[in-house]
Amino acid sequence: MQKVLVTGAGAPGGPGIILALMNKYEVIAADANEAAAGAFLDCEFEHIPKASDAHFIDYVLELVRKKGIDLVVPLVTRELYELAKNKAKFAALKCQIMVNNAEVLDVINDKGKLLQAMVAANMPVPEFYICTSKTQVELAAQKLGFDTEVICVKPCIGNGSRGFRILDKQISESDRFWNQKPDSTYITWPNLLAVLGNNFEELLVMEYLPGPEYTVDCLASKGKVLLALPRKRLQMRAGISTAGIFENNLDILDQVHALVAHFGLDGPVGLQFKANKNGQYRLLEINPRLQGTTVASAGLGINFVEMAASHCLGQSIEIPKNIAWGKQFIRYYTELFF
Repeated sequence: MQKVLVTGAGAPGGPGIILALMNKYEVIAADANEAAAGAFLDCEFEHIPKASDAHFIDYVLELVRKKGIDLVVPLVTRELYELAKNKAKFAALKCQIMVNNAEVLDVINDKGKLLQAMVAANMPVPEFYICTSKTQVELAAQKLGFDTEVICVKPCIGNGSRGFRILDKQISESDRFWNQKPDSTYITWPNLLAVLGNNFEELLVMEYLPGPEYTVDCLASKGKVLLALPRKRLQMRAGISTAGIFENNLDILDQVHALVAHFGLDGPVGLQFKANKNGQYRLLEINPRLQGTTVASAGLGINFVEMAASHCLGQSIEIPKNIAWGKQFIRYYTELFF
């Protein structure tokens, strides 16, 4: 059996992705946390440094040499760029990495650059402004009509909903206190300005998209879509889908094909869309990796994860033609003991 190293074994979707690979591949799970959930599955586990560690690449390369690993599947966004920059070193060891080229990542991992590139290509985007000062944030909010409209902010470079906040003057702080579970989604204008301080990284200030949200699991081959599975998010917890339904949304699929071709995407990518107040779907972000909820495709009789690994290893794959659209899923907690 060929060997696959899955980093980020403790990520929310890590164990599911590992299990999806184990029918066909010998999986070695890895994480910077020795108590990661993926460490206690029926596969080998390796404790590795974080991507920010100067020895991260050398450590993973040594694992590839020692274990004879054929494919590295990174699930941690911060690892992607480091691995992409060092693709040639892994290729010299006859090991593939499930990652796009560094030049592509430089654009799509920066939400500001991504939206600017889409504007230059005449692709539809939500109204947005890139700000680096409080003055610019205040001006952007004014242009977006914050007196009457809901707006949102998010860092240009970030992941996992970190830094995403909604500003809505109609929200009742009393109602949120007494009747809703605490979360960090909403923020008041004074609190936002206080949090930002005087120096901060590039921040997107943009129109809030209030409509349905879709995530698309897409497998691409050098700018061509091989398979795209849109799923509407019916329920979320901390930014992670816990319930959804697979739908053949043609509007979104058209945009997926255009985006994959324009950016020359390759391998598994996740694209997130949300509808504006006029019902038009706009791109939120592109995640250039397997997403945690990708394993939900098993409900369609599709092992998307295994298919992506086979594609990256240059093996032939069979693209399903008849998809059971309308299939729903829910996710729930389970336990591992150690």
